[in-house]
Amino acid sequence: MRQIQAFPQRVIRWSTRNWRQAVERHARRQWKQLEKMLPRTSDGRLLLHIGCGDINAKDFVNIDARPLPHVHIVADSLFNLYMIPDGVACLLYTSDAADE
Repeated sequence: MRQIQAFPQRVIRWSTRNWRQAVERHARRQWKQLEKMLPRTSDGRLLLHIGCGDINAKDFVNIDARPLPHVHIVADSLFNLYMIPDGVACLLYTSDAADE
């Protein structure tokens, strides 16, 4: 019986890297379309409110895992926001404060 050998590690790394790059390219194309519809401050700055929950922050792009009416971007993971390119935001805001 012929034994099947696993892929060499370098092939696995190569395909993972290419897959990641393809996902990032697709995300950048989607971002260019989405960016035109996102709120900005009066001076044109982009502010991100990550994990906004029930808070609708004016002039902020509200990002949450729940599809609430005021949420602009619904993300499966708030720790991996691959759809947002590096360097586009002027301010990132997040808070773990709970209502008292």
